Amino acid sequence: MVRRRSSKPAATPRARVQRPWRVRLALRDWLELGVALVFVAGVAVGVHALRDPQVLPVQTVRVDGPLVHVDPARLQAALLSGLRGNFFTVDLEGLERAVTALPWVARVQIRREWPLALRVRVEEQVAVARWGVDGLLNAQGQVFEPPHLDPDLVRRLPVLYGPQGQSGRVLRAWRSLSRAMRPMGLEPVALYLDERRSWRTWLKDRTEVVLGRGSFDRRLQRLLWAWPRALAAQQGRIERLDLRYTNGLAVRWRPAETEAGGRKTDA
Repeated sequence: MVRRRSSKPAATPRARVQRPWRVRLALRDWLELGVALVFVAGVAVGVHALRDPQVLPVQTVRVDGPLVHVDPARLQAALLSGLRGNFFTVDLEGLERAVTALPWVARVQIRREWPLALRVRVEEQVAVARWGVDGLLNAQGQVFEPPHLDPDLVRRLPVLYGPQGQSGRVLRAWRSLSRAMRPMGLEPVALYLDERRSWRTWLKDRTEVVLGRGSFDRRLQRLLWAWPRALAAQQGRIERLDLRYTNGLAVRWRPAETEAGGRKTDA
């Protein structure tokens, strides 16, 4: 048996030809990688340098707003104690916490200001009432306790007090009480809420008004109705008003020999 030979020539392996464009592409990639590495290294060195406290240190701290109650020396000490790092790395939130912890500080905002300065805006607490013996209340009903109370301020403020966590409620009741009594010529100077949630207030002439538990507004309206009709003419003689009754009130009179101002009468 005779085998036929194929007429096609045998395939010969092709030699691999290195194309010039592929070599150029590889060189370009290496150059781009080198440039990127140099850039990253430069950024890392720059960031490290900017974290150095000796580079671009904070040179000026400016405080906005007049300080009436905040002690400037204590404010300066709080700022200096937290002034670590440089212009870019100083912990602004930590500085704000340190300043907010000072007496009479309500809010504080600190921001960077080029070149190399910090701007500090301090908002002081505004006291609208005393809270017990040592505390004060701001307009939001929050209690704060300065280390020292100005006697002139203390004399001007009403005295409020109540159980823990009730300061906002007591302040709202005080505002309602003051608005309602003012047209009658009555001036409350104190409001107290005891542990049993019973209300009582004192007027400027030292008259005590007992409102009791619950029905605060309804009992207050009863007093305002009765005052011009039966009580106003006897104001100096009234020592205590008790509104803890369903449809009326009880009056305790001052001793005959004294009146609201503490002077003797002719009676």
